[in-house]
Amino acid sequence: MRPLIKNIGIDIVKPEGTFKFRGAPLVVVADNFGSHVIGGFLESFSALRSCIVCMVTRDDLRKLTDISKCLERSIASYNYQVAMVETELTLSSTYGIKKRSPLNVLEQFYVANVLPPDILHDLFKSGLVSEILVSLIDQYVLSGYFSVEYLAGRVKEFHCKGTDKINRPELVILRGSVHIKQKAVQVWCLLRIFSLPVGYAVPQDNNKWEVLLALLDMVEFIICPSMSYTSIEFLNDVIQQFHSLYEKEFPNRTLKPKGHFTLHYPEMTRRFGPLRNVWTMRFEAKHSFFVDVARCTKNRRKLAKTMAMRHQYKLCSHLENNGFLGIDGFDLTNSVRLPVNLLEEEQNLVSAFVGEGDFVTKTSGCTVNCLTYNTGTMVVSSYEFDSLQFSSVICCFVLGENLFCIVKDTKLLIFSQASSCLHCRANEKL
Repeated sequence: MRPLIKNIGIDIVKPEGTFKFRGAPLVVVADNFGSHVIGGFLESFSALRSCIVCMVTRDDLRKLTDISKCLERSIASYNYQVAMVETELTLSSTYGIKKRSPLNVLEQFYVANVLPPDILHDLFKSGLVSEILVSLIDQYVLSGYFSVEYLAGRVKEFHCKGTDKINRPELVILRGSVHIKQKAVQVWCLLRIFSLPVGYAVPQDNNKWEVLLALLDMVEFIICPSMSYTSIEFLNDVIQQFHSLYEKEFPNRTLKPKGHFTLHYPEMTRRFGPLRNVWTMRFEAKHSFFVDVARCTKNRRKLAKTMAMRHQYKLCSHLENNGFLGIDGFDLTNSVRLPVNLLEEEQNLVSAFVGEGDFVTKTSGCTVNCLTYNTGTMVVSSYEFDSLQFSSVICCFVLGENLFCIVKDTKLLIFSQASSCLHCRANEKL
């Protein structure tokens, strides 16, 4: 970071000459621990003030539901507290600040303005979602609605489709209680499907079920890839509603500091845009490759060199693939090339584009432009009168350079508030 901090820039040598590039930090993407380190804050959540955005104390942090009551950190207060900590180190725990951020020497820079929250760790990776699900499961098991063994079996037997097959959650039972310590995508998948395998076992008038529905609404808004200013205002109401419901239904339980961080999400969304664009999911996925290399090689000699070489091999393989980054070509799954006259019920549809004796490539799945279409995938086929029309993919065909999906339209029956899902029925005709 020396070229950035010293503003000496980076020299790029080209045949036309040497060009110097200088830049300024727009946003620093990191997990909670990394953000605290970069900002000079204490890495421990046991400090009196552990939030890098506001001055809320440890006692108020676990029960506060109205963010307007929090005093936001400012440049003046940050500089004053850093000066006090440099004079008396014992004040570090009081203010939650350990040292001055090395990036603060930059002009027009303030740590709270470039450190967005990481919704990956706040929500899914040992975060708020796992905490809420464990609370609900414990309560329902005590109420006798189902047992932990029954829940684990129902989740294991649940029929997942698409990417959910890869991210299927697995509940770990230790000493009669459920532990949800899995990959973030598995926790996300568990939240989405939780109401389907066991929702019928919970009475419809159960108030604690409203906490789960409020959590689903909150998470869906937080991870939206795009948001309007009106949606941000609605997100603020949804988050406060969730916290109020949880405090009412679980008065003897307090949320972790990650629960408080969600109260700042509407304001952080105004500053940085949709928080899904600044989470650490892609960095964690990149890091997992090196973790797998270190585990598979079972050799600690020159480990950094080994990982670098394996990474280069992987990049070379991707670059040799014409479909890398989803720009050219298709990535087909279980494809077979056959003449049109051997097709069954799809023949009438395909014959409109090719001759009777021509060949087509039939596949059960295809990835194009980083989007995957598999047999059984539900897609939005139309939008009319403020209503979505869904269709189910039956199979895919590649004709020349074009991808065609054979779908069956579905009839929307009802939206179930109890399970927070749409109930559809497929039509018979393609």
